[in-house]
Amino acid sequence: QPSATGAPDTTFETLVTGECNAIAVEFAMRLADGLPVGRQTHLLCGPQGTGKTHIALALKARAEANNPEAVVVYLTAEEFLAAYTDGVKVKDTSALKKRLRSATHLLIDDLHRIAGKQGTETELLHNIREVTNHGGNVVLIGDKTPGELSGFSGRMVSELKGATVLEVGLPDAQMRRQIVSELADYIVAQHPAFEMPDEMIDRLCAGIRGPGRDLTGAVWNLYTQAAFGRLAPTAEMLDRVVRQIEGDVKPPSIELVKKAVMRVFNVTKADLESPCKARTVVYPRQIAMFLCREMTGKSFPQIGNCFGKRDHTTVLYSHRKLNKLIPQDVELASDVARVKTVIAELQASGAS
Repeated sequence: QPSATGAPDTTFETLVTGECNAIAVEFAMRLADGLPVGRQTHLLCGPQGTGKTHIALALKARAEANNPEAVVVYLTAEEFLAAYTDGVKVKDTSALKKRLRSATHLLIDDLHRIAGKQGTETELLHNIREVTNHGGNVVLIGDKTPGELSGFSGRMVSELKGATVLEVGLPDAQMRRQIVSELADYIVAQHPAFEMPDEMIDRLCAGIRGPGRDLTGAVWNLYTQAAFGRLAPTAEMLDRVVRQIEGDVKPPSIELVKKAVMRVFNVTKADLESPCKARTVVYPRQIAMFLCREMTGKSFPQIGNCFGKRDHTTVLYSHRKLNKLIPQDVELASDVARVKTVIAELQASGAS
């Protein structure tokens, strides 16, 4: 079902789950279902854009659906700060206390926003204690583990070190693709013209280096470019969206392309540069040479020299062959897209 914004509702059903968030998702579902989770204070943490807020809001929706009497309070740290500051100005914070302390589940997002704000932190600690003393659960959402936090008092750090810590990591290549694919399918259900073929999905995943939030942002930007779904998205539209989000991305080096191919096909650098003619080596080598020509801006002779001092005609042959086969060979196109995704991941991590 769409939310008021037209986007999918933030429920567990619309959340892409994988190895990077499986434990956090299972925890949130157990908490929403009233099952034991060990402690009463919990910290959901991980890099920005990895779906922590989605998990929290899904927990809220499920808890309220399961138990109409449940009082689930979700606030960002900035909303908490604003409410507390307003109360201090009029010397009466009782309304905030009443709202928070009645919660069966208190969810505070963007915890890092109150780092260094001693009065606000103290007020939050008091409310955490009140909620847990009355049998409620508190879920704090932030971007760092307790051991990485800075700007908080020793009392707050101690509270968080005693909490259940649930980390959410960056999505892997399969999850990234699923995030894009599921959102595209959701849009197509309302706007049938907005078809994103597999090749375009792979191209978007390769071009957008950031986490899930960046990927969904790119899809919605593409939807806008495509006249709000009335047109079929084109490669030119997609390239424009990628440039808007990522800027002019520095081309990868030949060595970075090799690293990506090595990771995808489990071959060594020596294999790629060797004269070996076994298909298990020739196939990834040809993909590597093809992508070097497509992505690095280097000449055929320069690429050939980096692959065991091969003649430029060898690289030219590989490039022409793959250019011809990729539109016809689904498996080859998929393998090339996989390597592009790993190249983007390596660039995002700072590899060269």
